[in-house]
Amino acid sequence: MASDEGTPVARQLVKAKAVWETRNHWNRYIQNAYDYALPHRQNVGKTSTFDIDKLTDMTAPMGAMYFAGNLQKDLFPAASSKFTYEAGPLLQNELKARELIVLEKEYQGIANRVDPFFQSGDFDTSANEACMDLGIGTGAIMPVHGDKHQPLFFANVPFENLACKGDLWGRLTYISWKQRLTIEEIHYGFRDTGRFSDAFMEQLKSKPNDELEIYQDFWKTAHGWIWVAYTEKYCTEFIIEARTRTQPIAVMRYFRGPGEPYGRGPILLGMPTIMTLNKAQELALRSAAVQLLGIWGYRTGGTFNPDTAHMGPGEFWPMMSTGGQFGPDVQRLDPATANFNIARVVIDGMRDDIKGLLLDNRLEQKGLTPPSASQIVASLQDRADANIGAFGRLSRESMPVLAPRATEILYEQGYIQSPVQLNELLVTTKVRSPMQQALDARKLEASVTYFDMVTAIAGPQNSDEHIKADEVLADARKVLDIDHRLAPSNEERQSIRQQKQQQIAVATAAEYALEAAKIPQDQQAQGAIA
Repeated sequence: MASDEGTPVARQLVKAKAVWETRNHWNRYIQNAYDYALPHRQNVGKTSTFDIDKLTDMTAPMGAMYFAGNLQKDLFPAASSKFTYEAGPLLQNELKARELIVLEKEYQGIANRVDPFFQSGDFDTSANEACMDLGIGTGAIMPVHGDKHQPLFFANVPFENLACKGDLWGRLTYISWKQRLTIEEIHYGFRDTGRFSDAFMEQLKSKPNDELEIYQDFWKTAHGWIWVAYTEKYCTEFIIEARTRTQPIAVMRYFRGPGEPYGRGPILLGMPTIMTLNKAQELALRSAAVQLLGIWGYRTGGTFNPDTAHMGPGEFWPMMSTGGQFGPDVQRLDPATANFNIARVVIDGMRDDIKGLLLDNRLEQKGLTPPSASQIVASLQDRADANIGAFGRLSRESMPVLAPRATEILYEQGYIQSPVQLNELLVTTKVRSPMQQALDARKLEASVTYFDMVTAIAGPQNSDEHIKADEVLADARKVLDIDHRLAPSNEERQSIRQQKQQQIAVATAAEYALEAAKIPQDQQAQGAIA
């Protein structure tokens, strides 16, 4: 049993539970985020019903969906290349230009064989689910070994099933994925590579639908990562124990507090406003219901029975009298009149705050003048400036982890013939996404500003004396990820310049010939006049 002291599973379970113990204080915040922004969210293996009683306003749920969609377009654009491989800084400094071109062509060929697997529907689905979790703070995607029909697929790891731990420097070194599944589901998931104990197989035959907690733990070593899977019961040895050179699971954090292993997303940061908005909407609905239906009072001990009387148009209530010295038997009490205009202003203001926090840029007229183009551009720029730190982290923690792991899996499956030393010094994963382009574009701002200054001060005809326009444009093509087929090579540019010079020389010679032809005609005209 896993509870037996000294077994590998028992020792590993102690480490995993210690990590999950530090994770428990996040549960309340995560549950609030699910209740108010991601309703109907259900943990894998739970049998509890959905609870949407707290939800009275749909601004946060709709904003969360738009946030996930916008973030996926920025981070994992569909139907486009996700990444490429290029030589790292060490190789760029050591190799000659011609050798570097040959090597990067080989790396590009490897990336072209891996990238199509990121165009599949299961990756898009996993990416969208991970982006939903990133709204709370932390999302995870795991490339998984497949079979001969599907050698590689991707799985989303829900935030509520994830626990992490960092090292002395804040880097993630331990990741635990805990699920509650049936015995039959666990066996099916590891049916090809798993090793199951006799006790587990007996339970599989007798009680296949009983649920167990299964742990999948990943931790970093000096030579890569170790991946193990085990259950708390019926396991003394690991179901699987694998060693990988690359990180098996990509854990992405949005905003990250110093020293924290988990991220803080816009939903988590905006929970005070989201909860206040729902309470304000609830009070506004209660006030509206009171003003529409009213609060009614009746004299006890009379003939009127509120349990049998139906409130509705055309209803008749049996009663002996409707007045007298004690007043009417039933009358409507005038409640305090609520100011709906003030409530609407408060609610609309909080809705705008939540939409801005969740990057929900849908335009709503509301009977007002629509925003101008400059206002829209300023809003988008503010969004980019406010989230530039998060975007940089997401770019580093997504494709640079997923692409090397997918490459390693495909190499083990035989789809790639030669292994690749995937590290930042030798081979770099260049991310191709609008988010990364926005980050890289900032590197060009200084060069473009200087180019404009040179053109304005020295003049266009003298700009080549102060800046290399070809180098600036080459950097721009690399940053903007322009297809190399669209830009001429150095030899083609030289040929184009020679053709331009020849055209200029021909035009100049023709102009001189015309001028020379005019001189005798002018002289003849002067002689005739004389």
